[in-house]
Amino acid sequence: MMSSNSHRTPVVLVVENNRQVLEVLGNLVADQGWTPITTLTLKGAMRSFSAQPIDAIVTDFELDDGNSLALLEMASRCTTHRVPALVISSYASQNLRDEVKRAGAVDLLEKPFRLDTLTARLEHELAAAPDHREQA
Repeated sequence: MMSSNSHRTPVVLVVENNRQVLEVLGNLVADQGWTPITTLTLKGAMRSFSAQPIDAIVTDFELDDGNSLALLEMASRCTTHRVPALVISSYASQNLRDEVKRAGAVDLLEKPFRLDTLTARLEHELAAAPDHREQA
């Protein structure tokens, strides 16, 4: 849960190239009372990230127009605070886990994963993040 002095609902950017999975993840975020911003592409994600304050990111690693490393690097360059990012992938290896963490992700979740695991991780990361939203 967010602190009671928060003035804005947390915004979670969800990036997934499978339309059905994107819908499930977007609904999951909305069901938690957070605002989902959903997109199927890296280009759309970068545009969304530039257009508004984002409090957390859930992104598939492999997208039709690239991979999430570019988005993670943009998030770390373009903000004064850490934006927690969870990367999801069907091909989770220790090397990939290390790579996404070096790029700024908090973790890599291997598909299929439990939705309650994703929700718990997001809730933890949002609660732990400093509240910079009033400055936006």
